[in-house]
Amino acid sequence: DTPRLLAGLGGKLPLDGMFKDWSWEAGAMYSKNTVTNLNRNSVADYGLQQALNGLTRQGDGSLKWNPNTPQNQRVYFNWFGLNEQAFADFLAIENPTTSSLQYNSYDFNASGTVGELPAGPIGVSIGAEIRKEKLADVQTDLNATSNIVGGSAGTSSFGSRDVTSIFAEVSVPVTSWFEFQVAGRYEDYSDEGFKDEARPKVGFKLRPLDWLIIRGSYSESFKAPDLAYLYTGSTTTFTSNQYLDPVTGSNDQIQIRVAGNPDLQPETTDTYYAGIAIEPQRGLLRGFSASVDFVNFKQTNLLAQLTDFYTYSDFLT
Repeated sequence: DTPRLLAGLGGKLPLDGMFKDWSWEAGAMYSKNTVTNLNRNSVADYGLQQALNGLTRQGDGSLKWNPNTPQNQRVYFNWFGLNEQAFADFLAIENPTTSSLQYNSYDFNASGTVGELPAGPIGVSIGAEIRKEKLADVQTDLNATSNIVGGSAGTSSFGSRDVTSIFAEVSVPVTSWFEFQVAGRYEDYSDEGFKDEARPKVGFKLRPLDWLIIRGSYSESFKAPDLAYLYTGSTTTFTSNQYLDPVTGSNDQIQIRVAGNPDLQPETTDTYYAGIAIEPQRGLLRGFSASVDFVNFKQTNLLAQLTDFYTYSDFLT
């Protein structure tokens, strides 16, 4: 289930003078994604043990565990052969687990001009955002105690985060052929150990000829680890395939344990951009547009799991 509600308002700022042409927008959003895995036809360890110890036949033909039934009157589960449907009906259970991720955000921005230069108005945009995130992964007692036959073992986990951001952008037409832009965003995360930093962006646009545009920019960006990367509880599973262990020479399924890492730091990226565009303003080619762009990303502290880089076979060898 993924409900999403968004409400917004906007209008002109009721101001005169320098801010007479300013407009504003504000919004609030609620979004939540909930996934319930019913895990039908799971088998609990205790149920299989009871079936191996022998069950009691009911009047309607179904089977039930009763420790007081004499052993010679019990019906025993056959591990090595076929069993009647009544055993499947006794053993099959639902083991529902639920995961959810919730977002609440509130934002406001205003934009307009703050003055005139010979080449045009100076544009300004400012804004702020508050965001709250919540993660919940609810496992059953059977998962927490590793009591599912052939199933994953894991505990419930919860996490949350508050983020406050402010941002601003200024566009200055220095001349009719040169314009530059300066922008920045500051974000404050509630995560322990995160540094609060402002991330800048600078850019320019040159039009040395009426049909030629040269542009470039440099910016820094920041991506915090997803809550699941930080707070997911420990889970234990086994691979569906067998893998060769080069040390022992055995071919076995591999036990895999996955857990969140609360010490992860954000990913950061420096982006360099340059481009040339041809846009004739008159003549036969008026309306024609062609461009060549170059972008370079320098990324640090990228987050990935083991299998994003290697298969299990690669890792073992």
